[in-house]
Amino acid sequence: MESWKYLHQRIIDLFKDSPPGFFIEAGALDGQYLSNTLHLEKEYGWTGLLVEPNPSSYNELLKKNRRCYSSNTCLAVTPYPKEMVLEMMDTREQAATSQAMWVIRGGSFLQEGAGRAQRYQANTHLRTYAVAQCFPFITYWKALNLTKVDLFSLDVEGAEQQILSTIPWDSVDIKTLILEHYGSSSEMDKDFVESIETKGYSLYDYNVDKDFIGDYIFVKKELT
Repeated sequence: MESWKYLHQRIIDLFKDSPPGFFIEAGALDGQYLSNTLHLEKEYGWTGLLVEPNPSSYNELLKKNRRCYSSNTCLAVTPYPKEMVLEMMDTREQAATSQAMWVIRGGSFLQEGAGRAQRYQANTHLRTYAVAQCFPFITYWKALNLTKVDLFSLDVEGAEQQILSTIPWDSVDIKTLILEHYGSSSEMDKDFVESIETKGYSLYDYNVDKDFIGDYIFVKKELT
């Protein structure tokens, strides 16, 4: 996919000359397809945490033997732990390719974080439900006794702003953000960018596709 190619090259540009770091990837899917962290782990010696609430996707993730932590949970849209309903997308018929299957499964979303795009997906594809245990970002931070995260990749199908609003930015040190964001046009979402810049980040680059889905990369201002 063009969006993944774009992100993959930017990730290489950012980190090819850096020492091994620590990542958190939320919305990790099967740990391989469209992963923003697999290359960092395999080629540059990184480790980190993969978070994936869909039980079917998570079972496939475990088979990949990634050299990092993983959790079959989700990041909460609230500042406290909460069980939430996950709507899981799948194909109504046998997918033509494994890529098509994982693109559809990657559209699974939390009901409380759903927007119009997610509702459309739910009416188009086969839909099942699961109850997902969700934790605030800071819970994972404290559980792993982290002092910094070099890359936080957030691909959560519409819930990104709610999740970001729960992070105590003054208490965590996150160097780089990769955020998937659903906008309303093919232009940069200025309000979204400004909301992240107020947390101490500079926009490094962005790409918005024909479906108004944007990939935004931010770098902490002290690093720019």
